Amino acid sequence: MYTGRIGVLLFGFSVVATLCTVFDMLSTVKESGKTALYITNSIYYALRMSSGFLCGLFILFITDSYQSMKRNKLIQSFFNVPIIIDLLLVVINPFTKILFIIDDECNYTRGPLLPLSFALGWIYLLIAMYNIVKYRKIFSRQRTIAMTFIPVVTVCGSLIQLFYPTILLEMFSTSLATLICVILYFNKNDSHSNTGIADFQSFINSLKLSLFSNEERTHIMYKIDGYEAIKSMLSFDEIFEICDDISDAIMKISRKKLIFSSSFYLGKGLFVVSFVETPRNNIIEFIKSVDENIEKLKFGRGEADINLKHIILKTPKDIDSPGAFINLIQYLNYNEGRLGSSMYLENILESEDFIIESKLHKILNDAMQDDKIEVFYQPIYSTKDKCFKSAEALLRLNNEKYGYISPQSIINAAENSGRISELGLIIYEKVCAFMDTEEFKKLNLKCIEINLSFNQLLDPLLPKSIIEITTKHHILPKQINFEITESRTAYNLGVINKNINELVNMGFSLSLDDYGTGYSNIKRITEIPLSKVKIDKSLVDLLNDNRIRYILSDTINLFHSIGFEIVVEGVEDEKSLEFFNDLGCEYIQGFYYSKPLEKEEFISFLTSKTQ
Repeated sequence: MYTGRIGVLLFGFSVVATLCTVFDMLSTVKESGKTALYITNSIYYALRMSSGFLCGLFILFITDSYQSMKRNKLIQSFFNVPIIIDLLLVVINPFTKILFIIDDECNYTRGPLLPLSFALGWIYLLIAMYNIVKYRKIFSRQRTIAMTFIPVVTVCGSLIQLFYPTILLEMFSTSLATLICVILYFNKNDSHSNTGIADFQSFINSLKLSLFSNEERTHIMYKIDGYEAIKSMLSFDEIFEICDDISDAIMKISRKKLIFSSSFYLGKGLFVVSFVETPRNNIIEFIKSVDENIEKLKFGRGEADINLKHIILKTPKDIDSPGAFINLIQYLNYNEGRLGSSMYLENILESEDFIIESKLHKILNDAMQDDKIEVFYQPIYSTKDKCFKSAEALLRLNNEKYGYISPQSIINAAENSGRISELGLIIYEKVCAFMDTEEFKKLNLKCIEINLSFNQLLDPLLPKSIIEITTKHHILPKQINFEITESRTAYNLGVINKNINELVNMGFSLSLDDYGTGYSNIKRITEIPLSKVKIDKSLVDLLNDNRIRYILSDTINLFHSIGFEIVVEGVEDEKSLEFFNDLGCEYIQGFYYSKPLEKEEFISFLTSKTQ
């Protein structure tokens, strides 16, 4: 993380502290002669003051206080005054003897202003302590202790050496404190285990500091184009190697261009490079160099290119909180296909999509609180009965300010905020309440299909909540069919399977939703007590491809042989209808028959079809 100015300062501080210790010891060697002693003592005092100055500067950079100090010329001048005074005292000492005296016999005697030199050095240590205390709540306890070591231990060593000149402890204590600080502060846990550069939490901590001090920064966010697709084709080791190569390229270019920057890997193919006070031309040159180096990277036995999309953003202008940055990451992950290869964040922030996405949690919360969640119904045609025998309940939300909000966006927001179970029960309550009306009963529908996500199935109280709502509205479990979608991540399968079996034992039926787009396999499908499989619209749209037609034909025949009924969604034309009718599919859903309808329109549509 600290390969930029902080790394340079730390290295400089360590070198100066070490040299200062060396010259402190050399300044006591009388055999070197009077002139040599004057030189070694002068260098020692100059280095001693420089180490205090660098210590203060080091803490200012770590706490991101330097930028705010730089904007205030008076404070900046005050910060520079002590070292200027002390260096002047060192320069004029051979003529004034105010710091120290070396007599003809090479004896060392302290001058009258030597305590002032110590005090001037302590000013920087006090500045360091002030900033450590000021920013202590932002840092972890371990890091606060690590930073405190340098000024506290240095002051203690300095006081001992001030009162006991023969004990050369001051700079040794500073070097020891620096070593302890490095061990405790620059912990390996800050680095991503595979890329070696700083991780997500390190970036958030850095962002908090820069925002707290109102420091202006430019960030380049690099996203591996099609990361999830690449990940599915490669082993973990190959993915790690790609990320490691990109990290190395970024670090090497920073060093080659002598650009002070901090690099982070946030996971899922997302990198961030942060710049402070870097001219725009240098940043553009950096981007070009990274692009040129990445073009040389290959994956999949060297046959495919790695492409990086990048977004340039500024803080605090574009992003004013860690939460806003996390919202941005979520937006980028969900909308990767909409991003160009090079964009400025201000263009994204001004887009209506991002504005809506960034306010989704509030939109969802207001809709749930004000009972604005709506349910639409799309009729499902039975090819056996030659009439509509069921319908799928679909989430809809129209916001007064932003208009129609896509169901997937609402579901993502509910899952991210931990409210998906609550949202699902609201929808289920509305469906059951509708089914309990006389208007619905006259429609003679066999059942209503309702989506049930794996996140909902993780709720151990789900079966109890569902049966309570079902009983409350006098609905029979057999009138409800839950559509579930398999997840790639088989987490907590024990809880999921328990809930599935409880629902089936209660009398509810299950179908597999979106077959052809999820992560289902035949073994898993046969393990779940399903009664139906729904063919996803994405496959229906590809019927012009003869290969897809053969695959669908064999797949549907296979499911029929297992005993599953087939529902086909997304049927929009007669040609598609005939294809699936010929295969004996039991249910057809799609715009060929009807779009999703709000409750009153749904009742009118089905009533007209039964007359």
